[in-house]
Amino acid sequence: MSDEKKSKNIFKKIGRLFSSVIAELKKVIWPTKEKLIQTCAVVLVVIGIAIVALTGISKGAGYLLKKVGFYEQAPAKVTTVATDSSSTLESSATETEAAEISEEATVSSAQ
Repeated sequence: MSDEKKSKNIFKKIGRLFSSVIAELKKVIWPTKEKLIQTCAVVLVVIGIAIVALTGISKGAGYLLKKVGFYEQAPAKVTTVATDSSSTLESSATETEAAEISEEATVSSAQ
């Protein structure tokens, strides 16, 4: 029986809540149509000014950063690493042979 009293009590509380909400809404002073239009116009103008200002700042900062060279990429440095000693020996032997051939060509052309 106590459950039934609680459930009835809950519905009574909900009914009182709605009636108090309606009573408060009757006390509210609603704006006139003209005041509502004026307020909406002011809000839209402020939003427009903010859009123009933020776009100008963004474009100006982008222009300055482009002129300074912020967006340019530095050339990549290429580094080669020998994986084993045999490839290093082969490359140095090839370089030595190429140097000897160029010396021989220089000596024969001078004669």
